Amino acid sequence: MAFGNQMQAKWQGIKMEEVYLDWAESLKNCSLGSINFAIEQSKLEQFPPSQGSFLAYCKQYKPPMIEKRLEKLHVKDCEVGLARLAEIKKQLTEKMKV
Repeated sequence: MAFGNQMQAKWQGIKMEEVYLDWAESLKNCSLGSINFAIEQSKLEQFPPSQGSFLAYCKQYKPPMIEKRLEKLHVKDCEVGLARLAEIKKQLTEKMKV
């Protein structure tokens, strides 16, 4: 939407199914985070990116560090998770005795 019909104009005369398949093949090893990052970076440009430019943006993506993701956990979530792990450990220990 950021570029209006400029995106379609890039592939005028080419079947869109072929365009979609080509992009899907090019993006198959990209994470969702890197694709979202590339979309946001592309919106800052005046013109829609080429496939190569878009992939270059994908490669610039730096996923958040694990510590940042853990900050979103609440103490209660951690306690529930630890209790569940203790329960699983107990069950496995009992099975090993049999």
